[in-house]
Amino acid sequence: MDGKTRIEDKVLEYTLFQLGLFVDYLTFPRESTKHLRLSETPFDFANRRAIVIDDSDDDRVTLTSVDDLAQVVALAINFEAEWPVVGGIRDSDISIGQLMSLGEKACGDLPFHVEKFKAENLENGNWWTSWLPKADHPAIPREQLEGFSKIGVAGILLDISSNAFTALDEWNPLLPDLSTSSLKWRAFWLQHGAVSLNEVIDKQGREC
Repeated sequence: MDGKTRIEDKVLEYTLFQLGLFVDYLTFPRESTKHLRLSETPFDFANRRAIVIDDSDDDRVTLTSVDDLAQVVALAINFEAEWPVVGGIRDSDISIGQLMSLGEKACGDLPFHVEKFKAENLENGNWWTSWLPKADHPAIPREQLEGFSKIGVAGILLDISSNAFTALDEWNPLLPDLSTSSLKWRAFWLQHGAVSLNEVIDKQGREC
């Protein structure tokens, strides 16, 4: 029996977990999980600033937490029915415009400083900002950090514009015991504002 036949007979079952963007990144610089090395993103809630593509308010991103992913993996291991090949995990699906509004409400209705660029400028590297989210990682030499960071920011924003950070929900209806968290965070931020946002983030408190 060749490999193709074995796969068609489903001797080997697999699923590709897809989750969008980890909502934990939005808590930077405060740690919200021990299982992910956080770094800056173009959406800086702590300093009320963001970098976006011009006319991208309707672009969407799926937010899922690290804890959500861990929970799905644990439940999937014991899932007796057939796994979906495309294994989307979707908690909170939000537009860039809504994300900016959420950030402002979370920080006591204080406005964000938003810098906008054309997609073609991000593609050709012809853009500069008042701040640059750092892709800080031990594998990146310090002298190359700015270059890597600029490429990373452009890549994230262009990927969002092409729906690369959106996910479907193939796993959600299959796991009735799944209790996701990012939507709870979102509701909590909107309801309680800046101080409570920081209590949610790291229990230590840090005013926006």
